[in-house]
Amino acid sequence: MNITGAIESESLTQSSPSKLNNTGGSEVDDKLLDPSVDFVRRYHQRTKHCFEGYAKGPDTLDWDSQPNPFRHFDGCEKIDLPLKTLEADLMYSELFSSDKPVAQHISLATISTFLRLSLGLSAWKQYGPDKWSLRVNPSSGNLHPTETYLAFPQTESGIEEGLYHYNVEQHQLERRANGFSDSSAPEGFLLGFSSVLWREAWKYGERSFRYSQLDVGHAIATITSAAQAMGWQVEYLQSITGSKLSAFLGLTREEYKCVESEVPECLFHIRPLVRKEPLKPLKSLLPQATSWFGRPSKLGGRTFYKWPIVDEIATMTECSSSNDGPLLTHGTGVERPSEPVPKLFSDVVFQRRSAQAYSKGSISTQQFKSIIEAVLFHSRSDFCQNLPNLHLVLMVHRVASLSPGVYFIPSSSDREMWLEESWHKWADLKPEPLFDFPSWNDIAGSKLYALEFANVQKLAAVLSCQQAIAADCAFTIGFLAEFNLSLEHSAGFAYREMHWHAGVLAQQVYQQATALDLAATGIGCFFDDPCHKQLGINNTQLQLIYQVAVGKPIVDSRITNFSGYHHLKRNL
Repeated sequence: MNITGAIESESLTQSSPSKLNNTGGSEVDDKLLDPSVDFVRRYHQRTKHCFEGYAKGPDTLDWDSQPNPFRHFDGCEKIDLPLKTLEADLMYSELFSSDKPVAQHISLATISTFLRLSLGLSAWKQYGPDKWSLRVNPSSGNLHPTETYLAFPQTESGIEEGLYHYNVEQHQLERRANGFSDSSAPEGFLLGFSSVLWREAWKYGERSFRYSQLDVGHAIATITSAAQAMGWQVEYLQSITGSKLSAFLGLTREEYKCVESEVPECLFHIRPLVRKEPLKPLKSLLPQATSWFGRPSKLGGRTFYKWPIVDEIATMTECSSSNDGPLLTHGTGVERPSEPVPKLFSDVVFQRRSAQAYSKGSISTQQFKSIIEAVLFHSRSDFCQNLPNLHLVLMVHRVASLSPGVYFIPSSSDREMWLEESWHKWADLKPEPLFDFPSWNDIAGSKLYALEFANVQKLAAVLSCQQAIAADCAFTIGFLAEFNLSLEHSAGFAYREMHWHAGVLAQQVYQQATALDLAATGIGCFFDDPCHKQLGINNTQLQLIYQVAVGKPIVDSRITNFSGYHHLKRNL
């Protein structure tokens, strides 16, 4: 998609307040004390698409400078991960059973399985002479800004202690550092994410930071599911500031001066599931390395386009406050009440695709409810419950026994009154629940409300940047964030977290749809305020963050029969 824009965008910090505070009817509180909050508000408004024009981006794509989707490090030890077999596999439905999988011992083989099931290559597409890879974790434009690092502070896993970069293309661990100075090393390993923001900015310009953060959310969801399959638990280390994480991952070292930079995102502690012992904070969250190795590869050529506000918003939204809060663990601790799916988890993982087109076929009520239940299940995890609040808005086209129209699912029953005050168009409607999810009543009382019965296919496509997938699918799910309250609570860092939350829940839609022989497609391009206007939102209390289309896909003939790692000799 060609997006109108300038060769070099203005900096928000250098532009006049009067120009940047043009919010098109949205509320802006000039008395906000935290500069990161004000910056986020202005960036978000500035990067909205509208009918009059798209957010600033390249007029044409500079294919000569297209970023390489794979980063590697030269001049360091490289460890080939085994590929012949998966060390653990289970039925997809077992992920949601109260009987958790037996915890796998952490070893080179199980780390290989974990990475293949969470972040590895899954397939290849080919069109004429061009060939490109697909991954387990989806990415906007298949650009994959997310990079992964693993730190093994102990040697009992069979992997020497140190910090490693995951080379996705070669399925290798590249040793970046060793000599951790702290002897009180944690059990298991640490996994950190960073983002190469230029990969997204090359195509999407100023709005690209949003997409990069959604990608992080998808990656968080995939490592969580893969860890569950291994019998491991994932703990989000929310007390790590961006500067500390950047230093731990080596992102500010001199070897990055001549290549595309990476920004720190988040850090997780992964270890075998502890069934009886309560979670304990790590004695030392970030053991410091004493020796560093390798140089990061350059990802592309010089380009005419510059987007300084992408770097600025990254800086303004870094986690800046360290606290001693609890570790947040994925998983709700309850069994998911859904029909068993007779598929292996690995099959669901490797068969996931972002549908390019839909057949306009209808899906069953049970399929619809199964996908919604998957989202609700994960939204109740400790991790998601501590992220900015998200509500679901649905445009239904082809679901058996469900009339076409606009529907809504509040995040919890205690938010309904607040929503009536914020959502002016429907304040007097107060519809009765169309049907509820009885298995969830004891958790949150989530209910599906019908806001309006109508054929909304054309509307869905128009609002989604004229994309036919939004009209030809069975339904779309949109994620509405409590924008103002989230920023007031967590300042600029909340902007990242609301996108992570949307990405995590969207990944559950992808996964469940694949398990049901359906498909999903993330929709990051939509006309922001026109969407809000249709929903009766005339301020920034609620903001649409992300959408996902779900339905019966048309088979993409470009997908080959090659496995994700057919190009590696050790896979033979």
